[in-house]
Formats: sequence, C-alpha cells, structure tokens
Amino acid sequence: VLYDYECLIEGRKSIRELHEKLTEAKVDYESLQLSYVEQTREVRDKQIHIDKLHDELNTLNYTLDATNNILTTHKEQILLLKKQLEENNDKIYNLTEVKNSLQGELQILHEQKVVFTKEKQYMNMRIQKLMNYFETLSYDFQAIFNSYTWKIGLFFVDIARLLSFKKHELTASDHINKTLNDYFLWKNDSLKDKDSIHANSWNTSLSSKMKSPSTSADISIYTSTKTNSLITTINPELIFSSDTFDDDYLSQNPDLLLGINNGDFISAKQHWDSFGKHEVSKGLRKYIPGVFLGNLFDPHFREGYRRKALTTISEWDRRPLISVIMPVYNVKRIWLDEAVQSVINQIYPYWELCIADDCSTSGETLAYLRELNNTKIKIKFLEKNVGISNASNAALSLAEGEYIALLDNDDLLTENALYEVAKAINGCNPDCVYSDEDKVTVDGVHLEPHFKPDFSPDLLFSTNYLCHLCVFKKTLVDGIGGFREGFDGSQDYDLILRVVEKSNCITHIPKILYHWRKTPNSTASVFDNKSYAWEAGKKALEESLLRKEIDACIEFGAYPGTYRLKYSIINNPLISIIIPFKDKPELLKSCIDSILQLSSYGNFEILGISNNSSDPKIFELMKHYRNLDKRISFREYNNPYNFSAINNYAVNYTHGEHLILLNNDVVVISPGWIEALLEHSQRPEVGAVGAKLYYPDDLVQHAGIIVGLLGLAGHAYRYFPRNSPGYFARLSLVQNVSAVTGACLMVKKHLYESIGYLNEDNLAIAFNDVDFCLRLRELGLLNVYTPYCELYHYESKSRGLEDTLEKQKRFLKEIEYMKKRHSEAFSKGDPYYNKNLTLDSENFEIDLDKIRSNLLEGF
Repeated sequence: VLYDYECLIEGRKSIRELHEKLTEAKVDYESLQLSYVEQTREVRDKQIHIDKLHDELNTLNYTLDATNNILTTHKEQILLLKKQLEENNDKIYNLTEVKNSLQGELQILHEQKVVFTKEKQYMNMRIQKLMNYFETLSYDFQAIFNSYTWKIGLFFVDIARLLSFKKHELTASDHINKTLNDYFLWKNDSLKDKDSIHANSWNTSLSSKMKSPSTSADISIYTSTKTNSLITTINPELIFSSDTFDDDYLSQNPDLLLGINNGDFISAKQHWDSFGKHEVSKGLRKYIPGVFLGNLFDPHFREGYRRKALTTISEWDRRPLISVIMPVYNVKRIWLDEAVQSVINQIYPYWELCIADDCSTSGETLAYLRELNNTKIKIKFLEKNVGISNASNAALSLAEGEYIALLDNDDLLTENALYEVAKAINGCNPDCVYSDEDKVTVDGVHLEPHFKPDFSPDLLFSTNYLCHLCVFKKTLVDGIGGFREGFDGSQDYDLILRVVEKSNCITHIPKILYHWRKTPNSTASVFDNKSYAWEAGKKALEESLLRKEIDACIEFGAYPGTYRLKYSIINNPLISIIIPFKDKPELLKSCIDSILQLSSYGNFEILGISNNSSDPKIFELMKHYRNLDKRISFREYNNPYNFSAINNYAVNYTHGEHLILLNNDVVVISPGWIEALLEHSQRPEVGAVGAKLYYPDDLVQHAGIIVGLLGLAGHAYRYFPRNSPGYFARLSLVQNVSAVTGACLMVKKHLYESIGYLNEDNLAIAFNDVDFCLRLRELGLLNVYTPYCELYHYESKSRGLEDTLEKQKRFLKEIEYMKKRHSEAFSKGDPYYNKNLTLDSENFEIDLDKIRSNLLEGF
C-alpha cells in the first residue's frame, strides 16, 4: 500500500512537472506566436515600402521621359532659334550692306549739296551783280531820257510820225521803262516775302501778275506769290529745328519744368521722344503745337510742290469749278482775312468764294467785306439776320460751281485743299468728298489732328465725323433743297445726312486740308458751349430715320456731339448661343450663370460643346444645367481642338435665326448685351457684330479688329481704361470695323452657312474670326462694333497660350494663309483705320513718317 501510495505520489509529482513543462511550452509557444506576428508585420511594412519605392521609381521614369520630351522640344526650339538667328544675321549683314550703300549715297548727296550750295551762292552773287547792273543801267537810262539830246531827238521823231500820218508806236524808252518797272516789281515782291532770290523767282513773280489761268497753257506757268498758308505735312527732321519748340511744349505742360529741374530729362524734346507722344495719343497730355503743323516746309520745296501740282492740273481733261460757301456774321477782321486769304492762296485756280453776310453789326466785319476786290469773290449783304442755315443758302445761291465746299468764316483751308479735292473728283467722280482736319487756336497753334476712317455709315450716325472739309456736288445739294432752317449749329450735319442718302460715291482724302478755329465759345473748343447744336444734331438724325423709314430712336451719347441710334428689335427672333469648352467647370459656370441672371432678352438657347472634357465635375455641371433650364443643351465633339470645326459642328444643331459665338471664358456685364448685338445683326446690310470686351482689371481687351495692325491684325484700344473715350470718342461709339473677335460675335445663321462656315482646314485656332469677317466684307456687308454689349474676357484661359513649338508652327502657317488669302485687304489697308496712324501699336498713335510720305505721294 505504501509502495502504491509512493508510486501515486511520484506519478502526481511527474504529472505536476509535466504540467509545468507544458505551461512553459505554452508560454514559449505564445512568445513565438507573437514574434511571428511581429515579423509578419515587418515583412508587410517592408513590402509596402518596396511598393512605394517602385511607384516613386515609375514616377521618376515618367518625369524623366517628360523631361526628355521637353529637352527634345527645347532642342528643336534652339535649332529653330539658331536658324532664325542665322537668318537674322544674314539680314543684319544685308542691312549693313544697305546701310553702307545708303551712307555712300548720302555722302554723295552731301557732296552734291555742297556743290549745289556753292553754285547757288555763285548764282545769287551773279544775280546780285545783275541787279546792280540793272540799277546802274536804270540811272544811265534815266540820265539819257532826261538829256536834251534824247528829248530833242524824240521831238523830231514825233514830228516825223505826224507828218507821215503813222500811228504811235512804242519807243525804246517805253520798252526799257517797262523792263525796269518789271524788275523793280520783282525785287519788291521778293523782299516783301522775305524769300531768298533765286534764278527762276523773277519769272515766277512776273507770271503771278497774270489773271487766273483759263487755259492749260496758262496753268503751266501760273503761281501765286502768297505763301502764308502752308501745306499740311510733317517733316520729322524739321520738327524740332525751331527754337520755340521747348518753350511751346513747356508752356502747355508746366509740370515738366519740375522734371527738368530734377534732372529726370534734359529737355522738352527728350520728354516728347520718351513719353510725350504716347501720353498725347491716349489723351493724357495736350498736343504739341509745332509737331504737327507749322513752318515745316522749305519755301523752295513748297514752290516745287505748287509747280508740280499746276503741271498735273494742266494735264486733266476735267477742271471743275469749286464754289466755296462762307456765311459771315460779326467775325474778327483778322480771322476773316485769314479765312479769305486761305481761299485766295489755293494752288488749284478754278474756284470762287461765295460770301453771304448775315446782317453783321460789326463795323470791322462789314468794312473788310466792302474792301474785298476780287472778281472771284462774290458777296451778298442780307438786309436782316436770318440765321446760319438761311445765310448759307444765300451764299449757295451765288454759287456757279460744279461742286461746293463749306468753310466757316474764321477757319482755314490748306493751300492744297482744293487741289486734292479736284484730284479726287478726277479719280472717281464722287458725290461727296471729305478730308482729315485739325484745330487751330486764336494764337495760330495747331492741335488735335483728326485722322478719320473712310466712309463708315454707322459712325456717321454716332457723330458727325465727316465735319470738315466737306465738298458736295452742287446739283445734289440743290436737289435736296440746300440747308434747312431749324438745324442751326448742326446744319452741316443735317445737310451731310441728306446728301449721303442720295450719294453713290463718297470719297475720303486722308490728309489734313482744313484748320478748324478753336475759340473759347466755338464748337471746336467745347461742344457743350453749343448744347443747342447737340440737340439739333439729334433732330437731324431723327428726321433721317423718318425719311429712311427705320424703326429706331436716337439717344444722346456719353460725350457731347455723340449719339446712339438704337434700333427696335423685330419679331423677337430666337438666338442660338454656342459655347465650346474643355473641362474648366468654374469658367463655364460663371459664363452661363451670367447669361441666365443678367440677360434682359429671354428668347435664346444655349448649346454647349464639350471638346475632350474629362473632369467629372464638368459632366455634373452639364447635368445640372440640363435639369435647370430647358433652353440649355450640350453635345460632345471629341476630336482634336479646332475652334472652327467645333463651331461649325455646333451650328448644325442650332435652331435660332441668329448665332452668337461665345467663349466659355467670358462673363456678361450689361443686361442688354443680346439686344445690343441683335439690333445690328437683324439689319440686312450687316454681317458680323462684335462686343466691347474687358480684361478682369477693367482694361479694354477688344473694341474691334484693325487689319494690318502689328503685322496682321490687332485689337483697337487694347489696354485702354474702361471709361476712356478713345480716339475722338470712338471707343464709346457704334461704328463699322473690318473684323470683330469670335470671343463674342453675332451673325445671321443663313449668312454663316452661305459664306461657307469658319475655315476649319486652314485656320483651326487663330484668325478664323478675322477671315470670316473679311469674307463677309467681300460680299459688301458691314461689320459693326458696339460698345453697348459689354463682357469680361479671361482671354486664353480655356485653351492656354501659344507656348509650344508645335503651336508656334501652326500659328505661323495660319499667318501665311491669311496674308495669301486676303492679300488685297492687307495691301490696301484697313478702310476704317486712317493711313496716318501707326501700325506698330493699338493705341491710335500718329505716325509722323506716314504723314509726310502720304503728303508726298505722287510728288
């Protein structure tokens, strides 16, 4: 029993030991299990880390590929730039050769000038000797004629003539006295005119004593000795030759004195070159008197111009008589005399001046008119004051010319004014001719040159931009009844509107031929001074609408003398707004929301065209707008970006009579934006209509497109302040332009289709809008810019910039196509942009070189 008990105890002891070992093994197992879990976690973390490293490696590979592509592109660009650099070096080399050649020619000309100067001095010396000889000879002849020998001989000659019953004939003394008298007349005239005496001036002076020529033979030698009224021109080499330039400039701009004193610039000329001309063009500073007009023409050159013009006149088969119409009332004698003399001094000799005095009470006015003694000047004194319109009709009744020209009693014509008009008449037999103009102060300072566009009917209905000089066919003026009573202050505007309605040909001469006197109370100074004239202009426009049966109203414009012709909308047509886009949901939302929230015209549909969009948000936005407004729909055009093709595709799914091509990066500002476009698009004579677009900072982005600007086409007034009037208020006026941007363009749908859509083959991205508008113009249609349709334009945000080699190559091809397709338009220049304005900027700066070359054209 004990043994069994001991065995039991031993067994239990063994069991206890085994249990303890089992417990220890269990603990070891759990420890190993924990270790395994930890190692597994470490392995997983390492695997994740390896995966991340693998992703980073892939990213680096992609980045490396992209970098290689960029490097390849840069290499191509570098090669292209290198090629361009080589071409530029070749051009520089060629230009250097041309420069050297020109310098050689200049040296030859300088040497010739020196020789000519010496010859001139020698000729003047010989002429002076000849003068001395004539004066000495005159004393000798006088002594002979006073001698008893001569008198006795002459007495016997007279007796012999009487005895032989012969008629009296000129004797040697008569011939000699006549020759000497002519000599002294020539000498006095030369001294009086303070002109240098030269070889042909005696002959010129003698011929000036002749009556106005009546035959071509007379014309070839006819000249005038008066040269007070100068031909309008700019000679850049002579602009600053006058000692008075600095004084004139600083007197008008006293703020510059501080800059000179501080050493910011050394002279008025330096300021003008660096800042002044740009500030003047933007209206930030006064115009400079000596820069545009003044004594810029060398007297001998002016005389040569006159002789050349007279030779040209002698070759014409048609030399029309031009009657200058001048109503007069209580004007200062000095201004009236300058006005009359400006007519008398005309190069073109076939003119008459018809004056009607409107019962002046000024003694100096009446005295001057009564002193006039010229067979080419007709004067009628009215017994009572009848107003400027009736006085103009009284002057018109004196006219016998084929054409009439209008001249105010204190304004001036340039010497070549009627010559240029007659040249235009010989060119195309126009019904109406108008020229550029400037203003002249009471001190004779010329400023505010107005270089006008060719005939723009919409601009004419916005302001009387034709103004001066205006010349009309007399039969046309007689046929419409002349000037009308009740339009005083704007009687010329009323006449112009009625003449234009009957005209088939209206010609613009892009030269300043008229100086408008700027007195403190004149319209030339401030139009507000004659608010009745503004009212009369509105009345003239309203009556023009009645005659033409146009359903519209006239509103006053933003600036004095300007108007808005507001057409009534006919039949409330459906407008289809096409908006291409690619992603950019924030832009599309701003665009469509502005249309829905601001548009006062409700009959429209919006067709959005998605081009390869991938952003989920854009598709959510499309769904939102479909559910929001049944007028909004979307389609997809998932081909490579081609602005022309996208719009052409969209047009096939529109239902409106009129289309609006609208970028997705624009935001509507003006509630009446659709009506402002539609009122012109509905007109049968109108092609495309464009808007006034601003950058987000309220600077102008688009106000019409000018053909030829900046090499091909540029936007008018780019970067001008939003409220700027622009050049002669044109930024704020409805007017005709050559083209408008496709960022906001309205056109009739049938026109879009009939003209052949946008050119998607040759102009996928750029210039398709310009090409489209020029093709409309080729059909005889007018393109219109309206400032009453205003939008913000976040330009190029929808598609980016031309910043890759591929884009630049495509851009150059589009330029090449435009120049070839529209070569005639580029060679002739933009008819709505004066040829005297620069093509190097978009701010309507005056190009002095062009002004001079334009004047000398054909000389």
